[in-house]
Amino acid sequence: MLESYDNMEWLTGAVLAIDSATLHRFIYDQKFDTAKDLSQVNISGNGYLKNFPAAFNTAENIYLLNRRVGDKTVKYVADLNRQLLWAEINYADWSGN
Repeated sequence: MLESYDNMEWLTGAVLAIDSATLHRFIYDQKFDTAKDLSQVNISGNGYLKNFPAAFNTAENIYLLNRRVGDKTVKYVADLNRQLLWAEINYADWSGN
């Protein structure tokens, strides 16, 4: 893990460095979508990331996956150019803050 964040309210995430073969397999096995343009790539917690923000010059080799798991939304952004994976979980703010 290269960097992580948790706003202690409704959002947590991490950036992982993953070797090319493993990342390719994960993208294939989990049926990621290909990013068509950079407007599709949105990490809610990007402002918390100081060293490895999800910043891209091109949508080439960028893959996306959004899943709903119960009351949580899980988002992955895979960058095969840099062999990085951003994983983010949005969860319910039960405290109502």
